[in-house]
Amino acid sequence: MPSWLRKGRKSADSARGTVAESRQDVERDFDRACDERDLPAREREALHALVFRGGDRPPDQLRRDLTRVLDDHYEWTCFGAWCDEEPDGDAFHRCWVRRASAFFRKMGLSHDLGEDLTQQFFERLIRMDVRGRFEWRSSFRAYCYAMLQRLAISHFRSAKRREVTGTEIPEAIERVSPEEQHARSEELEQVRSALAELPEIDQRIVAASLLEDLSSAELGERLGMTAEAVRQRLARSRRRLKKALSGGGGRKARGKTS
Repeated sequence: MPSWLRKGRKSADSARGTVAESRQDVERDFDRACDERDLPAREREALHALVFRGGDRPPDQLRRDLTRVLDDHYEWTCFGAWCDEEPDGDAFHRCWVRRASAFFRKMGLSHDLGEDLTQQFFERLIRMDVRGRFEWRSSFRAYCYAMLQRLAISHFRSAKRREVTGTEIPEAIERVSPEEQHARSEELEQVRSALAELPEIDQRIVAASLLEDLSSAELGERLGMTAEAVRQRLARSRRRLKKALSGGGGRKARGKTS
């Protein structure tokens, strides 16, 4: 966890107190944390829906969701500080430079291009008035990662259009032939199809591992399982994907859930 989020984690830990024995204990801790942050009613209701969604769940899972949501909300407040050019905003900027760099690197983009898209990411946060428009229907971190993904997709589409129209394109793309581009598109579709055949929990693990750069421990905390269980599922999913992409028949994976 980034050091700048420790304050948020401390706030979540202070809300934890003793181990909860019921949903009411977690509800009480949620209310106390919201009171400490002086959250408006609408924001409190939205965060409550994120923590207590999905009907009856064990208190320990609710506790983990409470910690995750409070951490995410603290990240949101640091984003506000960045918008206002306050000191905590510098930490937000450094953290998302690192995350964006790792994300674009996994997308196969060069360092220089990744820097350009990262700058566009921060510009878009301001231009789209995210601070005024964001609603707590999902986590703020997931919202930012979705924005990074849209930037990457937009880049690939623009590069393809430049290739078709014959205008100047970057050297890294210029070396890729139309045949190679077509082959990559087919490979991408095969990957999507293979992912769709995995159990839903394994799809979430694979996606979070690739896109959010989370460790097994962080994934386990989010999903309510041990880090070892996450590693085992991730390794098994990779084997299934490899088998499916090599023509080994990945459709059998759907029926396997454990």
